[in-house]
Amino acid sequence: MNHERIDLNSLVFAKHSPMTLDTHLLEDVLEAVAHTILFHRALGKTASKQIEPMRHSSFKSVSYVRCGNEAIEKLVRSKCKSVADSIRKSDKGVMSIQLFTGDKGSGWFSSKRELWEEWTLAVEMNQEPSFSFAADSERQQATESDLQKMIMAIVLQVCANRRRVPKVTETQSSSDIITFPVEISAHDGSRSQGSFLSRLVGGPATSGVSGLLGGM
Repeated sequence: MNHERIDLNSLVFAKHSPMTLDTHLLEDVLEAVAHTILFHRALGKTASKQIEPMRHSSFKSVSYVRCGNEAIEKLVRSKCKSVADSIRKSDKGVMSIQLFTGDKGSGWFSSKRELWEEWTLAVEMNQEPSFSFAADSERQQATESDLQKMIMAIVLQVCANRRRVPKVTETQSSSDIITFPVEISAHDGSRSQGSFLSRLVGGPATSGVSGLLGGM
């Protein structure tokens, strides 16, 4: 099965340049991106949860929607923390969110499990010291502006490609919020990223930290 790889850096910044982040915002940014993708790829019944600035995160202006399911909240938090830890070790890295076809009956790791969509976000840690509250505030505003653009780009991209979503099989439960198995992982960026919306054959081998979401 051919799968679509969506490079968020190219989608938002028009070039494959890493998103530069201060360390205290890393987890919040990764979670915002992951939750936005999962919410808009969730086919099951879900109660949406609006994430408001300052109340639910360290953001001052960014808002986005989550699935509103505690199991998904915990798993995304755990996997994004692992990805963040991996990125901090080398001051840069790539978060990959992969969606697969497959069902519980065949098992997540069976040969029937095929990659159909992947989202990537390259990140590097900000190495420039900040010596004032004004400078910190300016950097956070720039980050939040980029993130809000990214959230909107994800929404528009998903809406424009609804026909790409594979059919749900009879063995997949319609009660599952996340119908398709999902992996959130980190790698060092050495893997070829390709161009925006490039179509590749087969699923690339993912190294680094990974985890599965599915069957909730």
